[in-house]
Amino acid sequence: MSNRMLAVLAVLIGMAGMAAGQGTDSGARDTVYVGSVSTNAGQKAIVPVSLFNDEDLGAITVPLRWSSSAISLDSVSFAGTRVSYVTNKPITIDNGNQRVVFGAIIFTEAYLGSGNGVVAKLHFNIPPGTPDQFVSIDSTTIDPAGLLLTKSDASSFVPEFKKARMTIGNPPDPAHITLSASSLTFEGQLGFPDPLNQTLAITNTGGGTMAWTASRSSTWLSISPSSGTAPSVTAVHAASSTLPVGVYYDTIVVSAPTADNTPQRLPVILRVVRASPTIRFNPSNFAISGVQGGANPHDRKLAIWTDIPGSLLNWTVTRTSSWLTLTPTSGTPPDSVTLQVNITGLPFGIYYDTIVISDPTAVNNPRKVPVTLQIVSDLPVIAATPNPLHVIVQSGTNAADRNVSILNAGEGSMTFTATENSGRITGINPSSGSAPQDITLSFKTLPFNDGDYWDTVTVTSPEAINSPYYLVIHFHISQNPAKFVITPASLTFTYYECWQGPDAEPSIKNVQVLNLGSDVLPWGMTFNAPWLAATTDTGYAPTLVTFSLKADGFSVGTYYDTVVIYSDLAINTPRRVPVVLNVIPGNLPPMMLVNGIKTAIPAQEVFGMTIDKIASVCNIMNAYPGCMDYGIQESIPWLRSLDTAGAAPAIPRATVEVGSYKYGKYYDTVLVTSPTATNSPIKVGVELIIWRLHGDANWDNKINIGDAIHIVNFLFKGGPAPYPEVFVGDCNCDYLINIGDAIHIVNYLFKGGDAPCGNP
Repeated sequence: MSNRMLAVLAVLIGMAGMAAGQGTDSGARDTVYVGSVSTNAGQKAIVPVSLFNDEDLGAITVPLRWSSSAISLDSVSFAGTRVSYVTNKPITIDNGNQRVVFGAIIFTEAYLGSGNGVVAKLHFNIPPGTPDQFVSIDSTTIDPAGLLLTKSDASSFVPEFKKARMTIGNPPDPAHITLSASSLTFEGQLGFPDPLNQTLAITNTGGGTMAWTASRSSTWLSISPSSGTAPSVTAVHAASSTLPVGVYYDTIVVSAPTADNTPQRLPVILRVVRASPTIRFNPSNFAISGVQGGANPHDRKLAIWTDIPGSLLNWTVTRTSSWLTLTPTSGTPPDSVTLQVNITGLPFGIYYDTIVISDPTAVNNPRKVPVTLQIVSDLPVIAATPNPLHVIVQSGTNAADRNVSILNAGEGSMTFTATENSGRITGINPSSGSAPQDITLSFKTLPFNDGDYWDTVTVTSPEAINSPYYLVIHFHISQNPAKFVITPASLTFTYYECWQGPDAEPSIKNVQVLNLGSDVLPWGMTFNAPWLAATTDTGYAPTLVTFSLKADGFSVGTYYDTVVIYSDLAINTPRRVPVVLNVIPGNLPPMMLVNGIKTAIPAQEVFGMTIDKIASVCNIMNAYPGCMDYGIQESIPWLRSLDTAGAAPAIPRATVEVGSYKYGKYYDTVLVTSPTATNSPIKVGVELIIWRLHGDANWDNKINIGDAIHIVNFLFKGGPAPYPEVFVGDCNCDYLINIGDAIHIVNYLFKGGDAPCGNP
């Protein structure tokens, strides 16, 4: 290998800089430091660069930048330095951008032992007439090479750096960039609007006037304004709404030609996370009944889902009573839990339990679902509903009559008699009869003062086993009692059958639960429709309740339900909100959208064995709302479709049978059809790309120094990924692609190291 290629390799390994992360400096902090010098126009200046290290080194890379375009670097010399004995000392001088990269890579010589001293001398030319100025000499990043020391075991770390400056003549104090933050961190949620802007103040804490510019490299990051004269404030925006879940990095580079510390770099981190899920369930409670000694009640279903885009809900359910069994006890939505009730051996009465739905990541964790089990006797049992009866009264008025149902909660026939002994209860009509029977209670609440009063109606029955039975009456008299106002008074949803279209927004409606009175108004809510979901079913007015749809799979038609909002403390309870769901067909003929007109499927050559690999052929959608079926037709020897037909949207899968296919490319097509789409059929190309060797990052069927360069360019220069899949670049079997894989190739080629893993 030529010295030029080795020099290039040294520089490329240096570019790993900040990302190496495979070794750490276990002793004193290693340091690269530059000497400060003073000179005048028309002279030469020699600037020493020194290194302190306390372990053996196999390579060093030092990228530097000077701040003035008025001077130039003639050369870098190593004579009399600590690395003068090393053969391979690459140097790249870029006067146009005022920077230099030099280094040393050791292949055959002794490693650079611990020590302290000069490793290079920078020879600058200061032309006559150069203005008086300070010239900063600092470390830099070159596409994006960073300062790097590589130890003898090929692990790398970044040393400390101490910059210096060259003083030419007698210059005034320079400007100095000061930023209001050392870093910025944004967090956005998948499928939600971008996070709020953050401000960055840029000030000059030195002398003179400072004009600045700010730049970034990622398209998701923007700066406005991106230039100005200090002091300035600029807004930084991170566009997260179109990005998948992950962590994104960029650096804002603030430059000012007159500053002695230009440029300044501000790291920016954007974390795109899945939105915390919200637990949704239906029904909100269960009322189950059975006869003592009789058969078990039939099973019930509890539906569980989430309606936050992009979120993941992993739920568990628990209960405490032995008579209740839940199956399954965990899952991911949409799903349902089966409730099984065993009443064997239970005496008559009312039993309570609560199903707790949990996911620690959910914003409303946990949610509770009350379960009431009533075991009725095989003899008559007195019951009444409602009990207690809450009577809300406007001050200065008599309460209106109220009805109560007298019931037989057991078996057989039951007669009853109802009596009272209160000045506030003026009548019971009828006061006797056979259950079931509604009785009307009349009241006199004048001239009672505001407050709460309690009375009792006694119900007796010669047949019932729980006679006497007590019906509790609660009077609440108030100047301004709680009063519901529900707006809007009804809800209507329109939903397309099968599919809402690629740009569909969530179908949501808001209902306000308001209180016109001055008393506190707690409320509850019930509805039955499985296609309807609400953000909450309890609260204190005022509350904003958001209703959303869970209507996938419903056929064309009109569906009805009523939301009942109630409160024992409201004078006008309950309130009913009719809800209508119109499921309509698509109004345009279907048109196929097929993402991936050509699909590349990479696989490793397996030397005669047959290995199956699951791959996605394409992504099929209907361009318009409504239903669309699809089919897949193919006759490819190495591809076997698993999803040959279905309903859009879909991502059809196939099994790739690698078999005896060797290194190379194999191209064929599949036909995507739809009996209703206007643009059917669509031909989709599929290409099987077989690779052979881990480490063959450029897919030329051999491993050489070009593969190490390919990996480094991918990691640090925006170059292409290892081809045909990133996994090809994993040379050390750690399931990561990093600078360690490039160093692994270097050690394998030149130092007798292990061959890349996973190869014959």
